[in-house]
Amino acid sequence: MSDNSWRIKRYYGPRVLIDLAQLETSPFQALVLCLSGPERSIVQNLMQYAHRRSTFVSEYHDDYYLAPSEEEWDDIDALVAQLEDKLMNCEEFTQMLEDILTAAECACEAASAGYTEPYLVNYYRDLVDDGTVVYELPDGTPTVVEDDRCAVAQLVWAYQYEFLVETLQPLQEFLHTVLLAAVLGLIGTAIGGPIVGLSAASVSAFITALLKMGVDSDLENVENELLSLKEALVCAMYEEWVDGGTYADAAAAAADVINASEVFSPIDKALFRRGFAPTFMALAQEAWDEQTAWATGNVYEAYCLACEEPPEPWEYTFPPCPNGWEFVQDCACGGTGILEMMGNPSAAQSPYWWATAGKHDLTVRVRWRDNYPSPGAAIALVRYRYSYNYGETWIFGNPQNILTHGDTDWHEQEFVLVNLTFDEPGALIRWYIGKTNDYSFECNRVQLEWV
Repeated sequence: MSDNSWRIKRYYGPRVLIDLAQLETSPFQALVLCLSGPERSIVQNLMQYAHRRSTFVSEYHDDYYLAPSEEEWDDIDALVAQLEDKLMNCEEFTQMLEDILTAAECACEAASAGYTEPYLVNYYRDLVDDGTVVYELPDGTPTVVEDDRCAVAQLVWAYQYEFLVETLQPLQEFLHTVLLAAVLGLIGTAIGGPIVGLSAASVSAFITALLKMGVDSDLENVENELLSLKEALVCAMYEEWVDGGTYADAAAAAADVINASEVFSPIDKALFRRGFAPTFMALAQEAWDEQTAWATGNVYEAYCLACEEPPEPWEYTFPPCPNGWEFVQDCACGGTGILEMMGNPSAAQSPYWWATAGKHDLTVRVRWRDNYPSPGAAIALVRYRYSYNYGETWIFGNPQNILTHGDTDWHEQEFVLVNLTFDEPGALIRWYIGKTNDYSFECNRVQLEWV
């Protein structure tokens, strides 16, 4: 006992004791703390008690306890020094945590954006800093203003088509030259000297195959397929928006069209699904709002008529007048609301609708009257007009004569046109009535039946 007498310490009520057994086998897990300045001051002041042997218990007895031995105190002293060092070097530890956080964010950004090269992370970060891009998922909740639905749908398609033909295809040609130099360099290294008499056709075919393997597609076929699917893709988006759908709804509808393609490869489909997405819908809406030259040059006003069913039947009555008709020359609405053609020549044409590709039968009934004095004369003619470029130019079909009855009563005449044929993808069609002499001609109904 006498050898340990210097270690004997008496119990003192306010004293806080730390059992050495807790330091050797602690019941607590490691812990990371964030301390404020005042909190750090409290802990550092309390650390002075950790330098006193009387704070630690090596053995408990009834009336006293033993403080640590010299060997035990050396271990405690090292542990306390380590703790003080952590408290004194908080800035270094904080910087380490910030570096870890930065690395984690960098890795997360790279993983979410699909980067394969480290430098891309910094490049995109610069774009984030200047506000060009954001690390946020595109908002799929907006809906398109009613009058903009058709335009925005066309512009989303136009973005993808131009990315394909204006960016990706020229890039493939550029990559061909890059790969050519790389292939020739590798061959030169392999044979240990200059290359002589190498088949240009063989090398070109090899590099083209490499590029096709890289993009997993024949770009010409992809372009043709994207062109052939334009109506289906535009209508898929447009119809969702007509039904009150959001960007996300339209993206899902477009994805269904893309996934059904038998020409697109899996990589093509993945590419276009990302292209027909809310991000590009928002950009298309912005372009249309700004009425940029690109936007107005890629929108046909009547395009989405292709998404609608033809009228069955479609009847125009006068009054009201003009009821959607366009006065081409010297026409008017009479005092009773009747469509009147007074001059020679004079003409009017109906609103247009969409005729799908293929053969159709069209029945037209015209209810009219005139003041021609004798029957059997041609008082007017009716004919259809069609357009393959959404109304930029119109082509006349064969005329049909409206014949007089020699009185001023109302009469009805029917015309049946069989096997009207329109090429792919279809055409706009409208009805045209033109007067052929100096006598008056009035119309109060035109009825169209389309098969």
